[in-house]
Amino acid sequence: MPTATGKGYCNSLLGFTPVIRTNTQIGSNAKSIGILSNSVTCVHAVPSLTCGAQNSSRSQPPSWSRRSSHDRFRNVVREATTSAANNVSSISDSTLKVGSLVEYKKDGTRYPLVLLVEPNGKSNWWGVDKNGRKQSLQPKQVTLTLPQYPQGVYKESDVTEFEEAADKADDDMLEVAWELVLESGDPISLLDMTSLLLDKQDAKSLYIMHRLLARDRLYFKQAGKAQGLLQGYQAKTASQVAETKLFIQQEEGARRDREAFASAVAASLACTSRAVQPGLEQWQNGPHAARIKALMEIAYSKEGTNSISAQTLNLAAETLQLTSSNPQANSSTGSALSMRPAATNLLTDLKLIRYHEPLEIQRFGLDLTDFPQSIVEEAQVLIKNPPLGPRTRQRLDLTHLAVYTIDDASTEEVDDGLSVERLESGERRIWIHVADPSRWLNAGSPIDLEARRRTRTLYLPWGYIPMMPKCLAKGPFSLNQGEVCCAMSISVLLSSDGSIQEFNVASTSICVTNKMTYEEVDRLLSHLDASSSGTADDLTVLVAAAASRRKYRQSHGCLEIPLPEMDIKVPYSDLDSLRPGVRVSGEQPSESPGRQLVAEMMVLAGEAIGMLGVKEGLPLPYRGQDVKVLPSREDLEAVPEGHCRAYMLRTYMTRSTVSSTPQKHSSLGLSAYVQFTSPIRRYGDLLAHYQVRAHLEGQPLPLSAADIDSIMGMSQESGRFLNALERDQENYWLSEFFRQRPDEAWSATMLGWFREESKLAAVLLDDLGWETIARVDTDIPAVPGDKLQLVLAEAKIGEIGISPHPPPRFSITAHLPSSDS
Repeated sequence: MPTATGKGYCNSLLGFTPVIRTNTQIGSNAKSIGILSNSVTCVHAVPSLTCGAQNSSRSQPPSWSRRSSHDRFRNVVREATTSAANNVSSISDSTLKVGSLVEYKKDGTRYPLVLLVEPNGKSNWWGVDKNGRKQSLQPKQVTLTLPQYPQGVYKESDVTEFEEAADKADDDMLEVAWELVLESGDPISLLDMTSLLLDKQDAKSLYIMHRLLARDRLYFKQAGKAQGLLQGYQAKTASQVAETKLFIQQEEGARRDREAFASAVAASLACTSRAVQPGLEQWQNGPHAARIKALMEIAYSKEGTNSISAQTLNLAAETLQLTSSNPQANSSTGSALSMRPAATNLLTDLKLIRYHEPLEIQRFGLDLTDFPQSIVEEAQVLIKNPPLGPRTRQRLDLTHLAVYTIDDASTEEVDDGLSVERLESGERRIWIHVADPSRWLNAGSPIDLEARRRTRTLYLPWGYIPMMPKCLAKGPFSLNQGEVCCAMSISVLLSSDGSIQEFNVASTSICVTNKMTYEEVDRLLSHLDASSSGTADDLTVLVAAAASRRKYRQSHGCLEIPLPEMDIKVPYSDLDSLRPGVRVSGEQPSESPGRQLVAEMMVLAGEAIGMLGVKEGLPLPYRGQDVKVLPSREDLEAVPEGHCRAYMLRTYMTRSTVSSTPQKHSSLGLSAYVQFTSPIRRYGDLLAHYQVRAHLEGQPLPLSAADIDSIMGMSQESGRFLNALERDQENYWLSEFFRQRPDEAWSATMLGWFREESKLAAVLLDDLGWETIARVDTDIPAVPGDKLQLVLAEAKIGEIGISPHPPPRFSITAHLPSSDS
């Protein structure tokens, strides 16, 4: 068995006999110093030297162990260095030659040891690493040249042997040297450190010590300008070591956290059942809550937002790298927007976001299921303590009238109803009753401001997001059947030509007697006869009034656009289904007497409120719309009647505007018009209610003309964004619908050219009521009115982190025979 040899510096320094042990753990009062040659550990038993960085429980050394240690350390190092210099050949010779072992850096990165095998040009060299790969290096890149063997040159196997020895070296041995060097106060060179700890200065020992010091972060820092074998090292202070230890512990804790998170993600993804997969609450209450929160912030972040902190961006980027969801994620160059798809996909895979989650809507700040808690609490207080005063007492009692509400079967917010009052003169007075949330709310109240922010109720394929808290919108605000309800009612007497002969607006109390759907009204109207009475008689009067109004507006230039409306339905529970049930159907409002009746009555109410505003000089949200010069009769008659002509006329319409002063609404054929009949669902209607109510009660108007213009300007901008959200959801679910039917061919009608020079046509898929743009092949001549066959070209789906979603694309493949043939 080999023994510890050399100058016996450690023995003379500390007065102990060296002990040779193999694979032995040393107790707390000794230091293990490994000599990796022959896999034997040479242990110099030394008393512990206590400093601020060490455990205070360690025993204090005897007083003699410190006596003159400074001087003796200098002497030992001096002797070791002198002896080693005599025994190692060419220790200071850094000349590069074939057979040299060198380490080098390239682009700031330390590369492994290589053996120089041949020159590469005039000054460069080829080196071979432990894997046999050749590396080209320049002399200036060399950071360490090991001394030559006295017996000859190095072999390729030495590269592997040196590397493995350095990898196995025990980093803890540096603590012994640190305590000694710290006490001496002087720097120590690589040569001296090798002699001190390994008791030799052969090439392998030098390389081992070089690697130990290179990867050391705790005890030493480089000192002086010398490099290579003569590089100097200064012992860090005890406080610096303590700080570094704490930092390393924190790093180690962070490393364990990263590994634990990656393992938790892998385990969750491996779950075969949703029932056993961790849910959102478990993640949020677990050790990785901060990572999940950061991913959520990124996934729900709005485009252009700067509200996400750098700490959150860094944590999200690191988390995505851990899970390989985005290996390139880097918060220093990336942004919340660039990481959003990866964050969304990871959360979806973990089932923390539903597969079809409507993220863009939630990014806008709309909760899919409820309102902020403060708004809900405010609504509950309002229900328990209804406001008193004139709004309650001064109401016209109309509970004797039959009131009909006509809506879709799914409607929950009922905000309008109709009545017919028979006068002694034989005339029929039409009543349009409108829900009266202004009886409960004031402009500027928390609920009002939340409604203003939301702008309107958002209708989506899988449900709706209300403008008002549902407990109010479906409760006291709504015109519910069988209940006495507060309403704002408009009464109208029509002239024989359909114009308004007389009108009145009043706060009323009503009782809804008949809650009907459009389908029920259509069926009832289709079976009317001369003997009809009661409900049927009232509906007959209303239908006749609607027909009269329509003729009146037509005579004043209104534009009718009888295009079908598409209806998409998706069960809310299917938002988390890989194959959701999507139903798409087309509806033609112009073919439903019930829908035409309600539409005309709502326009009638809007005209009456507009006339009131003009007469009394009230600032209201007046709607207007200009129409371009219409095509000539010849041009119109050249286009097939029905959908094609409606499409052509629509191109002549302009965007509607809102102003606090009256303006003409050309497409409706009215000189003044105010939307008034949906105050639970449209904020502009609610503003009109505030103004009209104050006028009826003789109170100061709550809003000036400037207020209305400002608020409605913001509402219109918000409304355009909500329209885009609805279109985005339509496109998404249409893509899903067609994705499930990739091989079907669809019948469509060409409505007209969208861009004829590009062969892009507007087409209407007849069965679905969906209008889209499709490219017409050059070998298929087509004109408006032609029946065409369409096949799906592309339907992007599943990219829930990306918005907007493009609509499905179709190709026109053939003409279809018309129904006439």
